[in-house]
Amino acid sequence: MIKTQLGISTVAGDEIVYAILAVDADIDLYERQKVEWEKFGVGVRRADTMHEAIAILRQTHGEEYLFIAISEDTVPNFWLELKLMRDETTSKIFVISSTFDSAKKACVIRLGADAYDQYGKSARENVLIAIELLKRQNHQEELHDKILPVLVEGGIVVSPSRRTVYVNASPLNLKKIEFDILVYFMLNCDIVLTYQQIFERIWGYNEGVSDEHSLVWDHVNALRRRLERAAGLRGYITNLKDIGYRFSVPLPD
Repeated sequence: MIKTQLGISTVAGDEIVYAILAVDADIDLYERQKVEWEKFGVGVRRADTMHEAIAILRQTHGEEYLFIAISEDTVPNFWLELKLMRDETTSKIFVISSTFDSAKKACVIRLGADAYDQYGKSARENVLIAIELLKRQNHQEELHDKILPVLVEGGIVVSPSRRTVYVNASPLNLKKIEFDILVYFMLNCDIVLTYQQIFERIWGYNEGVSDEHSLVWDHVNALRRRLERAAGLRGYITNLKDIGYRFSVPLPD
């Protein structure tokens, strides 16, 4: 393996290991940006459509990419399959558009994208924008390098490095954002976390999303339902009206 300037392993012998999956029907734009990424030693793989990109992820069993970049301008109706893509991979998903729309940003974030931004004026600038998004996202994950290999609370066992969850010794499959919220909750067991704290920890920014409470509420409720169903026990996550949530281990009936 050869480490690139971004710390990504991209080459094994003569075999290119793709670090970026670009969903972009504009071949000319893709080729220009591919050249810029190659200056960093990063391989880019392209899919014309969301359907093709999801098929690639399934063939590679959700292979971890540095990120998946979706071009809103050349991939119409991408949001119809965005949630499906989110379920197929833990890789970061960036949606890039020629114009910035705060309402659309809120929509794509709710569907599972990690970031939404506007195209730069050149292929080189687009690469720099993507790198900045990565830095912003990775900053939120620095805590993962400092926590214990395994988190245990009650019957819940979580491995942040392996991204696995066991409830009462049985595996529990969570979506990426649900997993990240659970790790954050377990690191702060019995502590009240505000909507704002949860939003900033999981999504890492607060521009362009008008209803942070609703976004947090949707994902936390989904996590709560999965935990309660798996554990056969209610009360792991308590909502404090207009404030936030507290994670704690409930006493059995």
